[in-house]
Amino acid sequence: KLLWPFRGEVKLQLLNRRKNNNHIEYVVPFDESCDEESCQRVTNGLTSKSGISARVGEGSPQFIKHEDLAYKPDRGTEYLRDDSLFFRILKVTCLTKPKSAAHSQSEIQGSSSPVVAEFTMQQFSGLKASNEEWESEPFFSHEGGYKFILVVYANGKGSYKGRSVSVYAHLVKGENDSELPFPFRGRLVIQIINCIEDKHHAQIPIAINDTTDPDGICGARVSTWSLDNLINGRSYNGLGFPNFLRHEYLGFNEDSNTQYVNDDDELKIRVEKVDVYLR
Repeated sequence: KLLWPFRGEVKLQLLNRRKNNNHIEYVVPFDESCDEESCQRVTNGLTSKSGISARVGEGSPQFIKHEDLAYKPDRGTEYLRDDSLFFRILKVTCLTKPKSAAHSQSEIQGSSSPVVAEFTMQQFSGLKASNEEWESEPFFSHEGGYKFILVVYANGKGSYKGRSVSVYAHLVKGENDSELPFPFRGRLVIQIINCIEDKHHAQIPIAINDTTDPDGICGARVSTWSLDNLINGRSYNGLGFPNFLRHEYLGFNEDSNTQYVNDDDELKIRVEKVDVYLR
């Protein structure tokens, strides 16, 4: 007998066609932060080659850049060949009971409160027009935990400038760092709040793990004496999503009953929870 909603992980690879290394690997979590429809039993979904599939799925919006698909002699990689991509499912981990942010090799220490922090980004339109970044106040992963800030680009960053709101999480030098293991490994669940009603928030988990941060740079301890990883009091290297929320979705949408920039020109951002993988 199967349990619903599904809770677990799917570990997959996009294969390098040149040699048996440098595959692109990603772990897709199915936990309480996911869209409810993506984890529930499928009764009325979309018709696909494999049958009826859920209308909503989980994954990564930036799995690989298009320019990295072609042959790269310096890296010895080629992911697109003969107009085809090869994917491999390495492992599917099913949990016997729901558990937030499952991690097959770790215990998990979560935040002590239902919501870790909430912030209001004022004068959103002005920040968007001037291409300025906005920094939140610092917050902790949990009591006695890691210290972070959010950095938000109202007009987007990189290739998404002028198209999307970009959101990144950066470690900050914290009061508890001497008692904590580094690099940080865990996940921050970030929401941009729908101001119309308490649902349909734009939500993405920012994972800082061995896959997204293989060199441990983004999760490294921030030291005031090291200028290599410090800028304006925070780690220079953050992780997040340049395409967190597209600009066309910011205003009122009657069909979905959503509005993310309110009538006072404010964008509200919530750190819904932080999961810390203890090693």
